[in-house]
Amino acid sequence: MRPEAVAGCRGVPPPPPFNAEPRPTVTEHSGAAEAPSIDTLLPARIRSCYLSSHDKPVEQLVSTSDMQRALHKARLMSGSVPGGDLIWNDIRTRSWRDELARTALLGRPPAGAYSGRAIELVGRETAQKAVFRQFVGLCVRVVLEEEGFEVSRPRVRLREDPLFVTGALYRRRTDAKETVDLLERFLDSLTADEAKRASAYLRKKLHTSV
Repeated sequence: MRPEAVAGCRGVPPPPPFNAEPRPTVTEHSGAAEAPSIDTLLPARIRSCYLSSHDKPVEQLVSTSDMQRALHKARLMSGSVPGGDLIWNDIRTRSWRDELARTALLGRPPAGAYSGRAIELVGRETAQKAVFRQFVGLCVRVVLEEEGFEVSRPRVRLREDPLFVTGALYRRRTDAKETVDLLERFLDSLTADEAKRASAYLRKKLHTSV
């Protein structure tokens, strides 16, 4: 049957024009607009036309990034892991963000910098559970990714750490936009003695590079 004939049938709306924008579905009960998927809105015959007008394939447009998935998982675990809410709220404070970034810049596993604090908050018995240690490692990853870091080595042995046997090393992402801010926050976090040592090191480095 031709589209014109179908459109003439009683109760059957005419097909939308080819270039018409799809409208979101409205639920009957709540009246709120739902966001339908792209595949639902776009028939197969015009999907290629839609993709040709975008820089990224549709799978990338509708999927969640790795960082967002890690953040979502950490939020879910914070409600199920014993003491998870305490860790989640504490490790994301500015002081701990700076400390984890500082440890990463020093080339040490940042998870080790938080071991003592985690035990202090929930107790050693809870902290020794595998699911809790996994959660803390995930929180460290989320915080550092938000601060512009990425994993450089996933498993580095930690010696004499009260909580972790291994931990990941991190490096600043090359595409991070907050490089200057991170460097300033790192320098601000140095103690007076560390600042003096850093100053002496930089003077020596600049002198030898001339």
